[in-house]
Order: sequence, then C-alpha cells, then structure tokens
Amino acid sequence: MERFSAEDYIEYVVSTKKVKYDDIKVGELVILTWFESVIDHLKNKYAAVEPKHNIFGNRNKVYNGKVNGKLVTFVYCTIGASATVAIMEELKVLGAKKIIGVGLCGSLNEKLKIGNLFIPYKCIREEGTSYHYLDANEEAIPSEVLMKKIEKAMKKNRHTYYIGNHWTTDAIYREDIEKIQKYKKEDIYGVDMETSAMYVFGIVKDIEVCNLLVVSDEMWDKWKPGFGEDKIESGFYRAMEAIEDVIIDWLF
Repeated sequence: MERFSAEDYIEYVVSTKKVKYDDIKVGELVILTWFESVIDHLKNKYAAVEPKHNIFGNRNKVYNGKVNGKLVTFVYCTIGASATVAIMEELKVLGAKKIIGVGLCGSLNEKLKIGNLFIPYKCIREEGTSYHYLDANEEAIPSEVLMKKIEKAMKKNRHTYYIGNHWTTDAIYREDIEKIQKYKKEDIYGVDMETSAMYVFGIVKDIEVCNLLVVSDEMWDKWKPGFGEDKIESGFYRAMEAIEDVIIDWLF
C-alpha cells in the first residue's frame, strides 16, 4: 500500500488551505489537453472559469463550465505520462468519472497523414508509469463506451478518423529508426507520450478514458514534421467539433 494517496493529498489541501470541497471539485466529464489552442477554445466556448482554488499547480490550469446545468471540466496538463496520471489521480478524487485526452501524435503508418484524427486502441507500454498500476502482461486499451461516443460524434460531423494500435514512450528523442520500422510492420499506427498510461489508469481505477489525437508529424519513411501548420489547427478544430457533441451526448 502506498504511503500517501491522492485522497490524502486532497484532504491535506482542504485542511491546510482552509478551502471547501466545492471550491476544488470537478465535473464527472473531464476534457484534458496538453495544448493551449485546445484549452483556450474550450474555455471560451463554454465560458469556463477557474475554480476558487487550483490544487494542480501553476503549470496546470483547470476550468469549469456549466452545460445545461451540469459541470464539465477542462484541464491543461503538463506533457508526459507521469505528470498526466498524477493529475488524473487527483481528478478522480475530485469527481471525474470520464476523461478524454485531446493531443498530438506521430504517425508510423502511411495511412495517417499530418492533421488526421486518430483514436489509439491497444497500446505498447514503453512509459514507466503504467507498470506501477498494472502487470506488464496486461493490455492498455480505452473505454469501449467512451470510444463509441467519440466515434458517433465523428460520424455525425462526417470527419474521417482512424483507429489503430499505438505506441507510448517516455523518450521522445529515442524513437529510433529500427523500432519505428518494426512497429510499422506490426501495424502500429501512432506514437505519443501519455496514452498507454492513461488507459491503464482508467482500467485500474474504473473510470472511462479514451484519447483523440491529431497527427503532428510523419515518421514511417523520413521525418516529416507539421508543427505549426494549418493542417494541425484544422485537425484540432475538427476534434473540438466531435468533443462538443460528446459533451452533449453525455448530458442527455
């Protein structure tokens, strides 16, 4: 058993900072991102405001919005599996039951082009965080219920999207050519730094987790970066259209 838990930390904050639980609680549905354009869009779309007390630190922003009277929370998170899962621990204690991650990924498959939308499915776990939660022989997969809601929203908006197996690694600058070629042959579609750990956390903690990613660069042949291009912003815009429908679907 751990020496201290997320519950212990929340209790510490409540008692030492003299704040009320209502001042730090979050909605059952949380949209989590690592990118400012996404959090700014969500914050503005739903007139979301910061809670009275932010327990997550200055690098991580939290905004709560009301949609038809229900609380929906939007989180801007530090990049990386360990940082993301630490925040997810606290979000769960504060009321989160469904978490959708919106971010970027690299492409290992010629089908996935810069700006395309991708839902990672079964993940290769090459980050360190998930092994503190689940044995190495266990799969990291998303919530089927939440994935289907995202798919439903994508189809409603007539957005092209892909679902495929995925690679998560801590070492962004150690994605070597031999490994990329190997995973490409094994029909692995994408790579990022958070998804497998997030999926494992969802499985272990019994909350729904699914990610929707925009392709930022292609690596299946030569490295072709698309950072800052309109294709990526367009991808995020289409992702937000789908997320907005997921929020409505959840509310009703």
